[in-house]
This record gives sequence, C-alpha cells and structure tokens, in this order.
Amino acid sequence: MKKRREGKITYYDTYGRVTNTDPSQKREKNSLSPEQYLFEYSLFLLTAARGIPSEPRIYGAIRLLDAISRVTGLYSTISALKPDPFLIDAKEKIDSELDTTMVSEERFMEFIDELIDRFARELKTRYGKDSPS
Repeated sequence: MKKRREGKITYYDTYGRVTNTDPSQKREKNSLSPEQYLFEYSLFLLTAARGIPSEPRIYGAIRLLDAISRVTGLYSTISALKPDPFLIDAKEKIDSELDTTMVSEERFMEFIDELIDRFARELKTRYGKDSPS
C-alpha cells in the first residue's frame, strides 16, 4: 500500500521498506552499508514522526519499539560494533511480539512493561545499584 502526502509517495507497504516485484533488485538489510542503513533509519523516523499525529495513540509505542529493533539491527550491519547479547535478545523479543498490539492492547502494554523490567535489571547489572553518571 502506498501512502501519499501532498501528492508525493512517503513510503511503500511499511516505513523504510520499498516493495519491489523484481527479485533481482531485492536486497537484505545486511547488504546495506552503515551509511545507507543510518539514512534509511533516519527516513523511517522522519516518516513515522509525520504519521503519528494522525494515527491511533498506540501507534507511537509501536513506532518506538520498532525504532529499538532497527537501531539494534546495526549489529548486523556494522562489524566495528561489539555485539551486545542483551540488546540482540531484546531485538528478537520485540520483533516476535510487535504484532501483539493488533490482538490485544493490554497484552502489548504488558509486553512493554516486561521489557522495561528487563532493561532495569540489566541497568543494575551493568552499572551497579546507582544509575550511571
């Protein structure tokens, strides 16, 4: 599905992903250079910011979780980054649960609360009892 804004296409199907029917021109995220990945990620955030005011309230939370998934996707794009097992695991959980909002907003909010708890425990593990300086 194309979305148009003032006569211009802002995205195809989903933010940041262009659907192409020619299989020879399809590409994986892993094939993007870090610069391309960051540009497309910035474009995703920009188009998400534009769409949020006219979308249902819950979409803001969906967009933010999707942003976490995308930023942690840099581990598969930039070899200079030391993989963070906690964040990679969080990305996998987000990717597997992101659609729960379509089934139950209550379950989706519980999932976000579970993620916050996991991140809070990880914060204590990484930095001790006090918050980082």
